[in-house]
Amino acid sequence: MKIFKFGGASVKNAEAIKNVAAIVKQYGGNKLLVVVSAMGKTTNAIELIISRYRSGEDFTETLALLKSFHKDIMSALFSPDSVVYEKVDALFNALEDQLHKEPTDVFEYDYDRLTASSIHTDNLAQ
Repeated sequence: MKIFKFGGASVKNAEAIKNVAAIVKQYGGNKLLVVVSAMGKTTNAIELIISRYRSGEDFTETLALLKSFHKDIMSALFSPDSVVYEKVDALFNALEDQLHKEPTDVFEYDYDRLTASSIHTDNLAQ
């Protein structure tokens, strides 16, 4: 079994994602485990949103930029009728639902709750 882990700069834009796909295709006949973590600077953006959320600051611009970043990449990779758009919208909706709740007194709880709502993908690309 081959195990690949990609994240950050290796999936920072559409061209980088196409490169990852080409690498994975080279091993198409083998058993593979492919792990893809956050795209370039996504974790930083989510952490900034969480920080602003917890301090009562406005995070809507940062959230809008994060959405736009992902939609731009999707439009370069998928046709407009792809199910991917619906699934990514659902992820952002889940994050927004959590951001409408009051922060707790426990940073780690809020961090886990917010990051988990933004990363649950369930076979996103299928």
